[in-house]
Amino acid sequence: ARDMARAWPRIQYLALDSDRSCRIKPQITLNGLLAFATHCPFLQSLSITFDATIIPKLKGNARYISQHSLEELDVAHSPVGKPCPVAKFLCGIFPHLTTITTLFENLPSDTLDRDVAASHKSWKKVQNALWNY
Repeated sequence: ARDMARAWPRIQYLALDSDRSCRIKPQITLNGLLAFATHCPFLQSLSITFDATIIPKLKGNARYISQHSLEELDVAHSPVGKPCPVAKFLCGIFPHLTTITTLFENLPSDTLDRDVAASHKSWKKVQNALWNY
């Protein structure tokens, strides 16, 4: 993620396609999103699959990283942990983030398997919690 972010510092929209059937844990973590916050100040919309099950402790200068352009985050089928800590982390690095979407945004909930529906619901809780931070 860091190399990609450094290569495109003026990028405004980035969509990294995700395998819809992929059940493999993503290699990019919440820490990886710091690279986009640090190196892509104009990024407004990001679509990426990442692991949001572990909240990193921000140390040193990382505590002060804040990118104010990103408003939309498409998490595809990213695994997510507890919604409130994830929302707090995301708000810390992307304070203008208002919209979080998943790969299953427009599908009827009764067509999703239990795990997918639970993940989608958790990401909606993250989005709703953004307003608290």
